[in-house]
Amino acid sequence: MNNNTVSVTVFVDVDKLDSIDDIEREIKEKTSAAAKELVKKVFEAKERKILKEKRLTKKAKVLRHLITVFGPVKFYRYKVKDSLGKFYYALDRAVGLEPNCSFTPLFSERAVYLTTMYPYRQAKDILCYEISDNL
Repeated sequence: MNNNTVSVTVFVDVDKLDSIDDIEREIKEKTSAAAKELVKKVFEAKERKILKEKRLTKKAKVLRHLITVFGPVKFYRYKVKDSLGKFYYALDRAVGLEPNCSFTPLFSERAVYLTTMYPYRQAKDILCYEISDNL
């Protein structure tokens, strides 16, 4: 592994898995949690790189909540100041996250598709099922 790589390890206790339903549920739950952890680790690595390369000064560490196709993710990122004195989030800009938006573009695309195909309540239920969460 090099400095541009992040990883997450998934452990599954096979002794607790008796049926195919148990196996699928456990693996879905574990991989979903691993995917969310990977998103956070990728964000952290990208932000470190950006701050270092652009020599930006950290002003404040701010929590952000984001709904991804893997489910909700909470992460911290730094507020920085540009040369004109305006504050912004370097990570958000770098990865294309819109200010004050709670959803990733891919999640939003999926939500729009489902709401054009189904009534809103059914679309919400499908989305919640897909990301294993209760929105």
